[in-house]
Amino acid sequence: MFKFGKFNYFVSQNWKEYNKESFFHRFLELQKQVSQDNNIQILLRFQDYSDFKCSTCGDCCRHPWQIHISKSYYDQWYEHFHQHASGAFHDPFLPFENPSEGVYAQMRRKPNSLECIFLDSDHLCSIHKNYGEQALPSICRTYPRVKKQVTAGLKVSGLLASCKTVPKVWTAKPQLEIFLSVHPVTQTNNITFSQSHEMTSQAFFLWCGLILDLLNAPIRFLRKLELCYRALVYFNQHPEPLIAEG
Repeated sequence: MFKFGKFNYFVSQNWKEYNKESFFHRFLELQKQVSQDNNIQILLRFQDYSDFKCSTCGDCCRHPWQIHISKSYYDQWYEHFHQHASGAFHDPFLPFENPSEGVYAQMRRKPNSLECIFLDSDHLCSIHKNYGEQALPSICRTYPRVKKQVTAGLKVSGLLASCKTVPKVWTAKPQLEIFLSVHPVTQTNNITFSQSHEMTSQAFFLWCGLILDLLNAPIRFLRKLELCYRALVYFNQHPEPLIAEG
């Protein structure tokens, strides 16, 4: 993956200091590159995705959700924790009735509690403390980071608001990064906004660029929403891509 510095903007009140050309124009150029090579993807993410640091509050380890692990993780660590000298991690993983290779089991909870069996009294993970970050299940290493393949040629990375630390990071790191990545694209579905219309990937790129321009425009917020809606309707009804010249 490689980063184009000239596509590195700040989405803030001072956006004009960094954005010498419109986002729409930039996305038009990017759309042309993507349309010429199916292996190129546009990646959008905010700087906070890379800079995020866990606050060690332990909240994500006591929520009523399932902490999934893969079969390879289960095979690698089950016996080690099950036979741990402390006796605290007996039968640490609970296999699902219909498991898959990627979602094979979940972490056991403490008796009469929602807390993960590996959460210590200091709100730190026993696995992380004793074996390092690389020993954590994938979901624990990456949360609250998430990557979403929006459509063919466009992937968005961000942070999940279910982590209580994330809102603070959002306000502190408004920098938006636009990457080009050489990566085989297998998903070719269009984006459906209604039962009768689909928006092509090319049209969606241009809509994203236009929306970024509108959000930064010095006009009332309600007017921005109105223009965003009109742009969505237009691109939904005119899905054919524009051609970037020059």
